[in-house]
This record gives sequence, C-alpha cells and structure tokens, in this order.
Amino acid sequence: MTADRIYEVEVAADAETAWAALTEPETVHRYYYGTAPRTTWEVGSPIEFVDGDGDVQITGEVLEHEPPRRLAHSFVATWYGEPDDQGSLHWTITPTATGCRVTLVHRGARAQTREGSETADGSRHIIDALKSLLDGPDISSSIVIDAPLERVWDAIVDSAAFGAWFGAEFDGPFEVGATTTGRIRPTAVDPEVAAAQEPHRGAPLVLHVTAIEPRSRFAFRWHPIDGEDATTTVEVIVEEAAEGTLVTFTENGFDALPEDRRTAAREGNEGGWDAQTRLLAGYLAA
Repeated sequence: MTADRIYEVEVAADAETAWAALTEPETVHRYYYGTAPRTTWEVGSPIEFVDGDGDVQITGEVLEHEPPRRLAHSFVATWYGEPDDQGSLHWTITPTATGCRVTLVHRGARAQTREGSETADGSRHIIDALKSLLDGPDISSSIVIDAPLERVWDAIVDSAAFGAWFGAEFDGPFEVGATTTGRIRPTAVDPEVAAAQEPHRGAPLVLHVTAIEPRSRFAFRWHPIDGEDATTTVEVIVEEAAEGTLVTFTENGFDALPEDRRTAAREGNEGGWDAQTRLLAGYLAA
C-alpha cells in the first residue's frame, strides 16, 4: 500500500528565488538534511543527494524540470542499508500576490512501513526548513559565548551535557535519523530557572534528530505542545566570532499547530529560547 503525502507552504520569496532554493546545491544543503543534489537536471538523467562526507544518501532520476514552476525526481533512500524505493517527490511553485506557494507531493511512500513513514515525515521537515530559509524562522535567539567553538559544540550535541544546561535527562545519545527520548529534569545551572522547571519534572521530552553537521549545525524536531502530533523544527547554529562563539537558536513550523494554541506556543518558546541561551553560557562559564 502506498499513499501520497501533500505538503504546502506560502513564502514571501518570488518564484525564481524559490526555484533557486530547490536546485542550487549550496542552498539545498542548508535545509535538506545536510545533503546537496548532484545532477545535470535534464529529464531522464540521474540525481544523487550527497552529504558532507561524500556519501550518497538518495538516488533517483529526474522526472520533470520546468523552471521556475515544476520539478520532480524519483526517490531511492540508501540509509537503511540497501536501496529502498520511496516513490517520488514532485515540487510545484505557484506565484501569489505576496510571493509564491510551494507544494511538495511525496508520491508512492509506503506509509505502512517504518521506512516509508519516516521518509514521508522527513519530507514535511524539508518543506518547513525551506520555508524557514526563505522567510526566516518564527523564533531566533542568539548569544556570543566566551568559549572555544569546539567546547560549545560538545555542550550542544552531547545529550548528557545538553540535558545539564537545558533541564533534561535523556536515555541515549543524539544520532541523526534517530529519536532520543527523555524527560524534564531541572537545570543544574540556574536555581531560579530550576525552580520554574520543577513542577514539570518527569514530563516526557522527545527529540527527533534531523542533522548533526560537525561544529556547525544541530537540528531536531519536537512537539512544542503536549498531546499534539504537530512538530516544530529547532536548529542550533554555531560560528566563530571575534569574542568567542556565536550560537543561534531558531525554531520554525508553528503554522502547523492548532490556530487557537499557536500564538501562545510561539510566545512561550520565544522566551524559553532566550533563557536557554543564558543557561548554555552559564554552563560553559562554570
């Protein structure tokens, strides 16, 4: 059994800008799980999505290429240990009065299998990340930390260290493509924040890790509202700065939440990430 998954976003960018974001390798790499396309884009030609290590993560064939409106290719995943046919991706760009509408149809995903379900869910992340790239994220919070980039990076991608400042404990490491379960455990950095977290001690926390690009980018999806299936995407970017390391947290995808809870969730998390930047700095200063 296969099923089509249809995803759609409105962006402020014009059709030509959106098209470039779908086809230019250096741009695709920024939102497509750290991979970039290698192809001539001629219909019938092969296409590969290659990660930063040069490993091919997706193979396929270009099915449509009509700039700047339609793009499609077949999709064979390789990360399950052997080629796994997951149908095809079909992109359509439609100009609007304020920018354009980008539609992604994932055809032929085998929804009843774990692999098919995970791959189709990944398509949701991709189009959300594309919107974030074109429009800017819903939430953004930055801080310059007086610590070497390598030390900052370790505090973010090591699940035990992350939990110590964030206010959580996790059952295992962060790994790309894996789900890490955990629970709220008040932060060890700031007693005032720890007191605010204490009533939530033990509440489940689930991170679906989507990217770990060494010493540059960590990304995951999570559920910002308990009991809701919708997820948002969090990205942590680290960069060298004159006075240490610049760390930027972004979160995007709140449009997928129920309308009556969307604003409160976004405002709550906006304040939360401001606090988390300070906790990270405090953890590294200890």
